[in-house]
Amino acid sequence: MGEQIEFFFDVKDETLFTNYVYENNYVIMDGKANILTKEDIVSSDEMSFFITFSGSRVEKREIFIDQITSEVIQYSRCKNWCDSVLNCGRLWVTYTYWNALKENITKSNQLNQTYNNLKKWIKKHTRISVCKHFYIGEQAYNLYSQNKWRMAAGPKSFVEFEF
Repeated sequence: MGEQIEFFFDVKDETLFTNYVYENNYVIMDGKANILTKEDIVSSDEMSFFITFSGSRVEKREIFIDQITSEVIQYSRCKNWCDSVLNCGRLWVTYTYWNALKENITKSNQLNQTYNNLKKWIKKHTRISVCKHFYIGEQAYNLYSQNKWRMAAGPKSFVEFEF
């Protein structure tokens, strides 16, 4: 079981978020645990990254990060498709897992603290949806309020924000 926060960011919103991540000494990695710069992220076509903190345990299964056992936060980016629809992004984390011996393992408190810091930043720098489950960055909101973008929670599910 995990915890998540869903949001809509355009490139400028994402840049502000990644600036916050790096200013607070967190690290963003790709699926193979390569550490990325802010520029790598913004220019990348990848849709999913992992946010970690100094000293976090990052385990790999073959060549990819095992996000269930690792102390990482999955950062899924927003996807702009059909020129006028933006799919939501999210931060997702899990704090416990079952190991091979069927023991319930709790990850470090620092992971919980890191996720909560990121979630607080999102809530502080965005607007909340009418349904209270999604957040939208200011630049994405500007495009939404001008009827240039629709915000999609799924293929046929759209999110509304107050004007």
